[in-house]
Amino acid sequence: IFILLFRIFAIRKKYEIMKFYKTWNPIFNNIQSSIPNILPKVKKSNQFHLLKIYNRTYEKKALDSQTNLITIANYLDIENIAKNMLNYKNSIYKIVAIKTIGYLQLKKYSSTLNELIEHENIVVTLIAIQSLIKISSKNLDKLIPLLLCKEECNMNKIILILSNIDENILYESIKKIVNTTHIELLPRLIKLFSLIGKSNANEEAKKILLKYQEIEILSTALLFISEEKEKDFLFSFIEHDSWIIRMQAIKALSSMLLIEDIKTISKLLLDSSWWVRHHTAYAIVSIKSISENYLNNLEEVLGDKFAVDALKVARKKRDLFDSI
Repeated sequence: IFILLFRIFAIRKKYEIMKFYKTWNPIFNNIQSSIPNILPKVKKSNQFHLLKIYNRTYEKKALDSQTNLITIANYLDIENIAKNMLNYKNSIYKIVAIKTIGYLQLKKYSSTLNELIEHENIVVTLIAIQSLIKISSKNLDKLIPLLLCKEECNMNKIILILSNIDENILYESIKKIVNTTHIELLPRLIKLFSLIGKSNANEEAKKILLKYQEIEILSTALLFISEEKEKDFLFSFIEHDSWIIRMQAIKALSSMLLIEDIKTISKLLLDSSWWVRHHTAYAIVSIKSISENYLNNLEEVLGDKFAVDALKVARKKRDLFDSI
């Protein structure tokens, strides 16, 4: 009997939630120039679902619709609902509340969100940081180093958190942080260059390559050298003692190479590292104006089994991709 009653209760609850979503999804989704005069009342048991619908709708809406959503939030007292939900022990409730505070840009909760940065649940931490950034981009200079320090945060998550920030604002912040961040965190910071535009990333990466000698820093920064004017600069790395740096240099060069550059890089086909030979071969066969006869002659001239094998594998891969 107990199991039967529990199932009946669960079904009724599920139906109630479905009905709630069917009522509120159209209200939030259809907000354009006007706000409905009369809104349905929301029971306390449905406040969590109200915030979920609100957050999901806010994420999808354009700026003008977001403004209207903030207005409707005042009618529904969503701020107070989110404030109360912050005190829940359940992390899921906290996350929904934190997101809402971020979307409403409620600056007065900044100190509370700062405390939640040290929460035991890493998702709560990340959403708190994301909301603080939404409240004010001035928080970036403090929050980006905090994100980088948290080893449990992989870079994909950090990039996702920062991806909606204006490129120029993010660039100015990263420029400051590059000069003050701990050297151990620099490779993680450099990966954020993917968010600041190719030209800016190229400029900052070159500064780092001229300043540091650490392998991990150099190998990460080389990935962001993308402008053809830097070709000679990249050539300076193909004789580096580390095979990782030689490999990253040839990968960065691969889109810039011309046939006349083959004389300079062909020695990398004889490199002691398989990875360097592999990427060099692929860079060579990817040169647009190169002919099959040229490649055949190059294989004969090289006279090295490993170099020839690298070229043959690269040619097969290229032909396979071209045929797809």
